[in-house]
Amino acid sequence: MTGIGSAGDRSILRALAGLGLTVLLATDVAAGTDAAREAAVEAARAGDGAAAIVELERLHRSAPTDPAVLADLVVVLRNEGENERIVEWMEGRAPASLPDYAHMSWAGALRDQGRFADAADVLADSRHAIGPRAHLLYAAALAESGFPDQALEALPAPGTPGLDADEHTLMAYVLRIAGEPRAALRAARHALDAEPGLEDALRQRILALSGVGAAGSARRLADANPGLMSAELHATLVNDHLAAQLREALRERLRRERAGQMARRDEPVEEVLESLQVARLGMDPGGTAFRRNTHDQIFVLRELGRHAEAVALWEGLEDRDAAPPYVRRAVADGYLATREPERAGEMYAALIGESDSPDASLLTSRYFSLIEAEDYAAAAEVLERLVDETPIWLRVPEERPADTPNWERVGVEQLQAMDRAYRNRADQADAMLAERIRRAPANADLRNAHARVLRWRGWPQASVEATQLAELEAPEAADTRLNHAANARDLGDFARWEQELETLERDFPRNSRVRTLARQWEDRGRPAIRGEVEYGRTSGPDDQTGLTGDRDLRTELRLDSPWSRRNHLRAFALHRTEQGEYDDRWLRQDRVGVGLEWEALRRNAWVRLDADRQDSSQLGLAMGWSHWLNDHWNYSLEVDSRSLHTPLRASDAGLDGERLNGSVFWRASERLSAYGGLSLLRIDDGNRRVSATAGATRRLHASAHHVTEGGVDLFAERNSQPGGPYFNPRHSASGSLRLEHDWLTWRDYDRSLTQEFRVSAGMGYQADFGSAAIGDAGYHHRWQLGPRWSLHYGVGASTRVYDGDREQRYYLQAGFEGRF
Repeated sequence: MTGIGSAGDRSILRALAGLGLTVLLATDVAAGTDAAREAAVEAARAGDGAAAIVELERLHRSAPTDPAVLADLVVVLRNEGENERIVEWMEGRAPASLPDYAHMSWAGALRDQGRFADAADVLADSRHAIGPRAHLLYAAALAESGFPDQALEALPAPGTPGLDADEHTLMAYVLRIAGEPRAALRAARHALDAEPGLEDALRQRILALSGVGAAGSARRLADANPGLMSAELHATLVNDHLAAQLREALRERLRRERAGQMARRDEPVEEVLESLQVARLGMDPGGTAFRRNTHDQIFVLRELGRHAEAVALWEGLEDRDAAPPYVRRAVADGYLATREPERAGEMYAALIGESDSPDASLLTSRYFSLIEAEDYAAAAEVLERLVDETPIWLRVPEERPADTPNWERVGVEQLQAMDRAYRNRADQADAMLAERIRRAPANADLRNAHARVLRWRGWPQASVEATQLAELEAPEAADTRLNHAANARDLGDFARWEQELETLERDFPRNSRVRTLARQWEDRGRPAIRGEVEYGRTSGPDDQTGLTGDRDLRTELRLDSPWSRRNHLRAFALHRTEQGEYDDRWLRQDRVGVGLEWEALRRNAWVRLDADRQDSSQLGLAMGWSHWLNDHWNYSLEVDSRSLHTPLRASDAGLDGERLNGSVFWRASERLSAYGGLSLLRIDDGNRRVSATAGATRRLHASAHHVTEGGVDLFAERNSQPGGPYFNPRHSASGSLRLEHDWLTWRDYDRSLTQEFRVSAGMGYQADFGSAAIGDAGYHHRWQLGPRWSLHYGVGASTRVYDGDREQRYYLQAGFEGRF
C-alpha cells in the first residue's frame, strides 16, 4: 500500500490544493463583484450616478453573465435618464434574462423611446409579480400601441393601494387616450387629492374635461392656470371648445329653421367661424392644432355654403393627405358646388373606398358628381349600388314588435325618379314620383320634386298645385319656395316672382338655384339682341327661275330694351331684309320698324310700325296677341298691313299684301304636341291667298344626350286669282314625314354644343301639274356660350317641284342671341 508521503500522494494533494484555490478565488471574485456592484448602487443613491454607471459597465464587461449587474445598470441608467443606452444594452435580450425588479426601468425606457409594443412585451409576464405599478405601466404601453381595450383590462382601479399621485396621473392619461374621459376625471381627482398642486394631474383633469364635452370648463380652468398647458395643448383646448360651440350652433340653426327663422339661421355658425379665424391667428402654423383649426374652418365654410372659400383654404394646406374624412368630404362638396365635378368625384370615390359601408349621402354626392361630369353610365352604377345598399326597413331590437321604415330609402327612391328626368325621361320621373307620393303623401321632399318635374314637362299650372300641397307640409323649405318662384316665372306672374326671389335671396343667398333665378330676373333688366341670316342657291332648268330666285338672302336683326318692372313693357327695333335673284336681277325688300311689347300672366301682345328703307312713306302697322289658356293650349293672332309674306316679285310689281294669321298650339307634354294655323294674305291685285297648316310631333326616343322626334306636317294653299307676275297657282298642298335628332355632344354646365339632324320626305301637289316627291335635310350646330349668349349655324338642302320642274335648293343658316 502506498504511503501518504509518496510521490503520488503529493500530486493528488497538489491537484486538490489547486482546485480549492480556484473555488476560493471564484468565491472571492463573486464577493468582490457583489461588493463593487453594491458600492456602485450606493454611489448612485448618493447622487454620483455617472460614476456608478462607469463602474457597473466595467463590472458587466468582467461578469457579462451576472444578471444582477445588468439589472442594476439598467436601473441606474434609467434614474440618470439614459434611455438610449438602456435600449442599446438590452437589444435582443429576453425579459426573462433580467430580474423582475429591473423590468419597470427597462419598459419605461422603451416607452420613452416610443417603442410602446416592446415596453408592453417586457412587462407582459412580470407585471403580476411586480404589482399595480407594473400593471399601470403595461396598460400605458398597450394604450399607446393602439390596444385601448386590452389596456383598460390591465389597468388597476383608481385608488388602488400603492399608487401615488404621479401614478394616478398616469392612470388618468391612459384612461383618457383609451377613450374613457369620465374615468380619467376620477383618476385625476385621486391624484389631486393626494397632491393638490400636481401640475400633471391638473393638466390631465383639464384634458379629460374637454374629452367629456365640458370644453368650456376645460378652457376656463386652463386660462385660470397660465403656463400650465403648452401653447400647442392650449390651442387644442381652444379647438375643442370651438368644436363644442359649433355643435351647439348647428343645433341652434336647426331650431331656427324649424321655427321659420331662415334669415337668421346661420348667425350662430358664422359666429363660430369668426372665432375659429381669430384663434387660428395665434397658433403655430406647423402645429397639429393649427391644422385642425383649418380643417374645422373648411367644414364650417361648407355648412355655410361658402364653398369657394373652403376650397381655397384646402388648397393652401400642405399636408392634405392626412386630413380626416369629414374635411375631405367638405372639400369634395366644395369642388362640386364650384363646378369642378371631376375633382369632387375623385375625392368622393376615395372616401367611398375607405369605408366598408359608405352612407347614402356620400354615394348620392358621388352620383351627382358623375351626372355633372356627364358620365351617366357610371352614375347609373352608383345609383344601383345606392338602391341595393339602402334597405327599405330598418332592423329594430327584439323587444320592438316590428321593423320600422327606413326614411333614407325614400330619398333614394326620389333620386331614382329624378334620375329619369335627368335622362330626358320626365314622363317616367312623373309616374314614379306620383306612385311614391301615394305611399308617403306627407313627404314634402317628394311633392317638391314632383312639382319640379311637372314644370320641366311644361306644366307650370300643375306644378303650382303640387307645390301648394308641399307647402302644407313644409312652407318655409327652400325647395317649396323655389318652386313658387320658378312657377311664377313660367306663368308670367312677375310680381310674385320678384317677391319670392327677394325673400329667397335674403334667406338662402348662397343657394345655387336661388342664384340662377336671380340671374334670370336680372336678365329681364338687360337689353337683348337677336340676329338671323340665311343664304340659299337654287338649281333647276336653265330657262326657269325658281320660287325663291336663283339666289336668295334673308336677314333679321332685332334689338330689345330691358323689360319694365312696373308695367312689363319693352321697346324693340327690327330690321328685316329679303332678297332674291330673278333673271339676273336682284329684288329686295328692306324693312325697319320699331315697336312695343307687353308680356305677363302667359299673355303676350305687341305692336310694330315699320317702313321700307327705300320709301319711308310706305308705312306698315302690325299687331299680335298670344295667350296660353292652360298648360296645354295656346293660341295666337296676328295682323300685318304690309307683310313680308308678300312674294318678292309681287312687291317688285308694286303690290303690297295685308296678312291675317291665326294659329293654335296643343301640347300634351314634352312627348306629344300638335299645331294648326290659318292665314289670309290679301294682295293689292285682288288676290286672296288662304293658307292652312297642321302638324304633330311625337318623341320617339330620349336619353341623357340624345332626343329623337318624328312628326308630320301638312300644308294647303288656295289663291283666288291664280297667275300674275309671281308664283300663284290656283291651289297647292304638301304633306311630309319629319325625323329630327338632337345630340348633346358636349356640355359644361351653362355651355354646350348640340348637333341637330333633320330630314323630311313627302309629296307636294300643284294644280295643273300634279304630285311629286319633296324632301328636305339639314344639319346644324347650336352652341350655348353661357347663360346669356348662344350661337347656331347649319347647312341644308331641299327639293321641290314648281310648275312641273324640279328644283334643288342648298342653303346656309346662322344666328345668334344674347343679352348685354
